[in-house]
Amino acid sequence: LWGGGGGGGLQEHLWHRVEWELRSDIVEALLKAEARLGDAIPQVDLQVLEYAGYGKNFIISNKISPDAFVQVAFQVAYHRIYRESVNTYETLMTKRFFHGRTEAGFSVTNESIVLARSFDDVAISPESLAEMIRRAADAHVALVKLGSDGRGIRHMYAMRCLAEQEAGGAVPEVYEGQGWKTLSRIMMSTSNCGNPALRMFGFGPVEQEGFGIGYIIKDDNMGFCATSKHRQTARLMEALQNTLNDMHDALTGHWSARVTPGTLRLNLANWTSDGKSPKLPGDRPPNMPSPLHAMKR
Repeated sequence: LWGGGGGGGLQEHLWHRVEWELRSDIVEALLKAEARLGDAIPQVDLQVLEYAGYGKNFIISNKISPDAFVQVAFQVAYHRIYRESVNTYETLMTKRFFHGRTEAGFSVTNESIVLARSFDDVAISPESLAEMIRRAADAHVALVKLGSDGRGIRHMYAMRCLAEQEAGGAVPEVYEGQGWKTLSRIMMSTSNCGNPALRMFGFGPVEQEGFGIGYIIKDDNMGFCATSKHRQTARLMEALQNTLNDMHDALTGHWSARVTPGTLRLNLANWTSDGKSPKLPGDRPPNMPSPLHAMKR
């Protein structure tokens, strides 16, 4: 440790162990908290996908926003399993404002829905599919810009809290509609961490039936950490891996046999005890190493 004084030299500090004298009620509270935490930990299924096929460099070379590209991939992967699009939240930054922090972004657009529904249509050419990917990514970029410019909806949460306080619990009619209820139920909560020093990061799902996905996009690889309350988390990461491979093929024109929805409906009885799913036929180009690491906790 560097001490004070004119010389600013290294000074020796002696460290002493601190003995805490805890009252019995504090010890009791700590034991209860530990037990509740022990119950909570196994309730969350954590799966990790370290995708080594490509990363930011390839996506930028196709003049697509890397974050928008990944968000579009989430929509397609989820739809390939569940055959629907669900409310998806993404953390947006408002750093351009003084004391600006974050805004709520929602990733589902008309363009992403069209892409997700059409992705496995064998009648669609790779060129058409690539154009649909670009349109969906562009639509996502436009939404992100609105939120980053302060034109999001997070202020509506504050307005609701104020209305409840000032009106004794009554809220304006807009908060009772189906639109607000849909936006308030986040089935996929996602966040992009741009720190290259991290290998992986994640968080738990917001809804009991939802997913939480933290992701990092690096130059030549990507990392995804997905959680859920024991939904098909590993299967979602498998579908995401296949989708990223297929999007690569569509953009490069090297289209191979498409992974169909029927193929993605995996036979869970074939899954191994360590949580790793069986290899899907034709799920990635021959020169692309298997990036899936399914870890159980």
